[in-house]
Amino acid sequence: MNDYQKLHGIINEINYLLHMRVAFSTDEFTSWYANTERFLIDRYGESSYEVQNFKDKMYSIYVSACEIDNSDYDKMCKEGLITTKAILVGYLQEMRDF
Repeated sequence: MNDYQKLHGIINEINYLLHMRVAFSTDEFTSWYANTERFLIDRYGESSYEVQNFKDKMYSIYVSACEIDNSDYDKMCKEGLITTKAILVGYLQEMRDF
């Protein structure tokens, strides 16, 4: 499987996570995150902009407060996935055009 196919699979996995409304704390999300990070490191290098940008994305609220309910956590995860998907689609287009 080439990098284009791998990245396409990662993007399809985001679609699945969004469809299933998977939360940040699930095994499915953790597996997707680890696979995506590993792909980006292999493709671009550990200290690359692409890897750092991925690591900087927020998928959860990291503070606990009485006013925060589960829907806030779910919304943060969804927004992070949507943003990451848009960025990864850009990388995929670059691969296709190259």
